[in-house]
Amino acid sequence: MARYKTTEDVIAAGKEKKLITIRDGRITYEGTKEKKTYQFTDPEEPVRARVYVELIEKYKYPADRIGMEVYPPSRAPPYPADVVVYEDNEHEKVFIVVETKATSSESEIETGKKEGLGNANLLGAKYLFVVCGEEEMAYDVKENPSLQTLESKRVPQIPVAYGKLPEYRYKKGGGVFFDLKEASLNELHSKFQRCHDEIWEGGKRDPAVSFDEMSKLMFAKIHDERFTKEGESYKFQIGTNETAFDVARRVKEIYGRAQRGEPGVFRENIELSDERIYKIVEILQDISLSKTDLDAKGRAFEKFLDRYFRGSAGQYFTPRQIVEFMVKMLEPDAEDYVMDPACGSGGFLLYSLKEVRDAYGKDSEAARDFAIRHIYGIEINDRIARIAMMDMVIHHDGHTNITCTDALQEYDKFGRMDIQPNKYDLVFTNPPFGAVAKEEKILKIYELGSKYKKRKTQKTEILFIERCLDFLRPGGKMGIVLPDGILTNSSLRYVRDFIEEKARILAVVSLPQQTFVPSGSGVKASLVFLQKRREGEESGDYPIFMAIAEHVGYDATGRPDKNDFPKILEDWRRFKAGEREF
Repeated sequence: MARYKTTEDVIAAGKEKKLITIRDGRITYEGTKEKKTYQFTDPEEPVRARVYVELIEKYKYPADRIGMEVYPPSRAPPYPADVVVYEDNEHEKVFIVVETKATSSESEIETGKKEGLGNANLLGAKYLFVVCGEEEMAYDVKENPSLQTLESKRVPQIPVAYGKLPEYRYKKGGGVFFDLKEASLNELHSKFQRCHDEIWEGGKRDPAVSFDEMSKLMFAKIHDERFTKEGESYKFQIGTNETAFDVARRVKEIYGRAQRGEPGVFRENIELSDERIYKIVEILQDISLSKTDLDAKGRAFEKFLDRYFRGSAGQYFTPRQIVEFMVKMLEPDAEDYVMDPACGSGGFLLYSLKEVRDAYGKDSEAARDFAIRHIYGIEINDRIARIAMMDMVIHHDGHTNITCTDALQEYDKFGRMDIQPNKYDLVFTNPPFGAVAKEEKILKIYELGSKYKKRKTQKTEILFIERCLDFLRPGGKMGIVLPDGILTNSSLRYVRDFIEEKARILAVVSLPQQTFVPSGSGVKASLVFLQKRREGEESGDYPIFMAIAEHVGYDATGRPDKNDFPKILEDWRRFKAGEREF
């Protein structure tokens, strides 16, 4: 049986093969001797139904050797084993005890292990299978281990058809084993939270250091997913009877190979203990970070980052709704060169990549070439630049053209990076607000600095306007987040004059006051879209698309809210098509 993506898929297959029936909210396990019936609305029942179907279809156990809710002798208070697989037709020798729980929360997992082990020991089972939501854990319990020693008896998976234990559970391509699965948003949230709890250790480790360590392990996992050959076992997993030392040594070897292949992402070694590495592998081993949907990964990674970088670092993370809207406004194509000179965690670059993949196909030559050669990002903060690289690695590439440096410096200071003026078709950015440039060597580069008029300081967001326009080729377009003061203050009229001289204003979308409050900023801002003028192009009069977004998909606390962006985007497309009733 192919491994179905969801519990619903497995249950549907079980119904089709007449292993189960579901009527009037109740499920009957048709293949068993007793044909027991239970309330299907119980949150745990769909998990048990999935396990039952997979025991028959995936693991090849006879349905008439499976028992439901088997009570062990001498257990007080009586508590049944959810599912039991017998070795014989008389149901006298227990081979596997299964304990199921509705969710994969830490408390449910611990309760599942405790209850399952008690029943397994009392029934004399050889294996214990604990299934909590999407999380599955198998144990060799022939020697009646205690709860304290249970983890030392962890095995990759239960045997197939009473056979030998496999050395590893996950193989590329699956076969009779499992391939890595695509994870849902909720599952990613849960796994990332558990990883955070393991590494952070309740505040014993600095949050930024914790994030770096987690990123290194994710980096190793992605490398393993990409470079494991078809039919071979993945190395980022726990094998039969492996110790924390065994697993950690293998993970460090993967990480070392990944470092050598991508030297710009991480230079330091993994600093976590073997036990912590083992726990993270245990949590992440069954999912594929490469296969999982881009939006789910982006949202989970964004929430994960927020746990580590609240407050001052919030400025580096433009909300996903803003990023997606701005990218869709300018519609990147596979032949475009895209730049974000204040890329933070890389949101604009990722969504540009998503647009191209959606248009051309994720695995198309055009999408691959775009990811490797057409995406550029600059970030001044070393740790945040590494986050952007890591985020791009998770989403399958572009990170080689992300550099940690000052985007406002002279072009000859960019070194090996091929960063040039008049090169990029599209520029997206949310520049830092409120910072002030004071260095004369920076100010003298810019017309809006002190190149022609002596200024001792200038706001960096104003210099970014000029640098972004400089990056664009003639006719290229940009989307930039700007504080409303630049658009309205009389003292900044010279900035607006500069913009009008160098570019056509395509659109201005006003944002509500609270837009950046969840990111730590209360500045009222707008989204401004410009097109760099071609040489000799006259200014003249022309229409400008104007819109007000009252709702941006989240409120001031970051909770979900209405979203005006889809309607604004629809109006923008009508405007471009020639309808002018705006």
